[in-house]
Amino acid sequence: MGVFQKMPYRPMCLVLFVFLSVFPILFFRREQTLSSASNTFADGDEIIVCGTLYKKEIKNGSVYLFVKNLSVSNQSLAGRMILVSDSDEIPYYSRIKTITRINDFSVAENDGAFDEKQYYFSQGIILRGEVVDVLQIYAPGYTRVVEGFFFWKKKLIKIYDAFFPAEEAGLMRAMCLGDKTSLDETA
Repeated sequence: MGVFQKMPYRPMCLVLFVFLSVFPILFFRREQTLSSASNTFADGDEIIVCGTLYKKEIKNGSVYLFVKNLSVSNQSLAGRMILVSDSDEIPYYSRIKTITRINDFSVAENDGAFDEKQYYFSQGIILRGEVVDVLQIYAPGYTRVVEGFFFWKKKLIKIYDAFFPAEEAGLMRAMCLGDKTSLDETA
């Protein structure tokens, strides 16, 4: 009898071995596709972006639209994108087609500084752009319910800002609404 046959947890060891040997390969491939997609487009390029809006955030007076199922200039990309817009009229989970101007992520210049590009890459977001023109919006019927939640979230933010000092308003937004950026703005 060999040493491996004497082990009582042989199936678990096999699964662990396969996971540890395959995971680095998959992780490296994902990082490679993310970096190659972001290097394909230069800062200032205007492209046609198609995708599904899955998240909205309001930061510094702009609306950040997070898009998945990305297709850029009729080329499918494995990743997500941030579209910066002035308007939040595009409903959640709608399929959109826009003309977008690429804005590169900032890269840390010093050790220990915040690296925006690596932060968003870790979330699978490969590009950021400013919406120049919205060409097409297809909104399924159930988006009204989700838009209602976003409407009430904006109302609560206005109430917190009106009735609380800046530090407390940021804390209330972070605790009640999950708005993590409000803590950074008050600090």
